[in-house]
Amino acid sequence: MRTMLLCLWLAVAPLSWADDRSPTRELTVSGQASRLLAPDIATISLEIQGRGATPAEAMALAGQRVGALIQALSGKVIAQQIRSNQVQLRSVVSGTERPWRRDGSEAMEMLASREIQIDRLALENLPEIMSILATLPLSKINHVSARPARADQVRDELLLLAIDDARARAQRMAQRLGVRLGLPLSVQSFGDSPEPMFATARTLSLDSEAQAGTGFEQSGQQRIEARVRIVFELQAP
Repeated sequence: MRTMLLCLWLAVAPLSWADDRSPTRELTVSGQASRLLAPDIATISLEIQGRGATPAEAMALAGQRVGALIQALSGKVIAQQIRSNQVQLRSVVSGTERPWRRDGSEAMEMLASREIQIDRLALENLPEIMSILATLPLSKINHVSARPARADQVRDELLLLAIDDARARAQRMAQRLGVRLGLPLSVQSFGDSPEPMFATARTLSLDSEAQAGTGFEQSGQQRIEARVRIVFELQAP
């Protein structure tokens, strides 16, 4: 009988110990901080094309036009602000971007497209730059956007403020609940700073001075925001 009781105790003891262990008590809180900043730098994305009977001719013409762009902007921007993001070479129906023929009489040619991005332009110089671009043989301007130059630095500063906000909120809640706030168990951070778009991916005609830049106005302030979600351990008082 003693042997049976001892075996039964050994069988249930581990389960009993596991049940005695209390689960971790957690408190999840959010914190945020934001600041308004005026955009002061702009980015222009545009496309330059070259056409020719052969790939070499099309690429050469596109290269010449890129060179003309760099020359026209000389003294306004530095070379490091101009970069080529994408180059495409394809066969199309002459005078179009259509890769297929409606009938056998349509002639084909090679089309070279180069996507160019001009970064970190001083926003006050944007109308002048757009006027210069209006004189060049561009295919289209994809978009023009603006943002604060210090956006990343400010977002890092706001992240620390958002953490302070979350901890202060957790401290108040723990005090009201009559418990102590323990160590953070997990931290997630989020940031948000949408760029105002002067123009979207539609094709912009540059045939008139009004469309070449005089219609652009500096946008209002941008809200830079940082948010965090922190899980704290709660401890007995």
